Amino acid sequence: MNDSPKAFGIKVRTLGEFVFCQRAGILSSLQETNDTEREYDQPNLDFLPQYSLAVVEEQLAIHLRRLGTRATLAVLLLVVGGVSFWFSWKIAVVAAAVLLFVLSRSFNRELRSVLTLADTRRQALQAEPVEPPSTLSSAVPVNWWSLLKSGFDSIRLQESLRDEETKLSGTPWRVLRKGSLRIPVIKLETANFEAGRFWVYPQHEIRLAAYAHLLATCEGGEVPYAIALFGDSFDGIAIPISAEAMRAIESQLDAAREAIRRHAASLPTDAPENTNVCSGCPFGCPRAVTEAARRDPSKKIHGVPARDGRSYHSECGDLFSWTPPHWLAKKKGLLPPNA
Repeated sequence: MNDSPKAFGIKVRTLGEFVFCQRAGILSSLQETNDTEREYDQPNLDFLPQYSLAVVEEQLAIHLRRLGTRATLAVLLLVVGGVSFWFSWKIAVVAAAVLLFVLSRSFNRELRSVLTLADTRRQALQAEPVEPPSTLSSAVPVNWWSLLKSGFDSIRLQESLRDEETKLSGTPWRVLRKGSLRIPVIKLETANFEAGRFWVYPQHEIRLAAYAHLLATCEGGEVPYAIALFGDSFDGIAIPISAEAMRAIESQLDAAREAIRRHAASLPTDAPENTNVCSGCPFGCPRAVTEAARRDPSKKIHGVPARDGRSYHSECGDLFSWTPPHWLAKKKGLLPPNA
C-alpha cells in the first residue's frame, strides 16, 4: 500500500463498520465484494417489499390471479372428495384430502401476499404529500409514500458512486431526485425500529453523510438531508447533513485506513471499549465448528467448547483470536460466568 492516506479505496458500508467497531471494519474491508446497500426481506412473504406503486399493483394482480386459481382448485377438490365419500371411494377421499391440505398451504401464502399488497396499495394511495424542508436542522420522521407523493422520483443507481479524491465509493439503496435535490436513502434492519422509536446510530449517520458527499461530488446536486428507512416498513427518518458531518468523513476515512494498515502489518487491533456492541454483531455470531473447517489448513479456527459439548467459532473470533461477547455466545456458555 502507498503511504498516502488516500492510497486505497474504502466503501461506504465498510466506513460505517469502522465507526461501529474497528474489528468489524477490518472484517468488512477483507470481505467486501460490492458496495450496494442490502435489501431486507419482508417476513413470511415470497417477494421483497415493493416501494413503487406500479410494481405493487402489478404484483397484486399476479397474486390475485394465483389466489383465484387455487380457490377454484380447492372447490373442485371438495366436490371430488364429497362425491368420493358418497360412493365410499376411500382411496379417492384420502387423495382429495391430501391434495386439499397441500393446496391450503399455497392458498394461505397467496392470501397473505394479497392482503399485504392490498394494504400497501392503500397506504400508497392515501398518503399525503409531505417532505422535509431543505433547511432541516434536526431529525424528523418521514414516510416513503408521502415523499413520492411530494414529487420525488425514486432512482436505483446502476453504477457505484466514487469520489476519486477521497477514494470513497458506494451505492445507496435508492436516490430520491426532485429538481436539484439528491437525497440518499438507506434501509436499516427491523431491529432498529422498536416501539415506534427511531434508532439511528453513529455508524448509520456516517453512511448517510458519506452518500450525501458522493451525490454532491458525483452529481453536483443539493443534499440537505438523507433518509434511513426501517426494515420492512415504509417509515423512516430524515437526518440533516451538516458541515460537521461532512468534515467527519475525512477523519473517519483516515482512521479506517490507519486501522487497515496496522492490521496488514500484523499489529494488534483493540477490542471495542464498549463490548455491548458485540451483542448483536453478525461477525461475532458463533457457529459450530465443522469437520471440514478443522481439516482445512487454510482456515484459522478459534474454537471454544460450549455447554452442549460442541465447539463454536465466529469470523471475528477467528481473525482476532478471542470470543466476542455475542448474546448467543453467552447463551451457549462460551464466555466466563461474569462476562
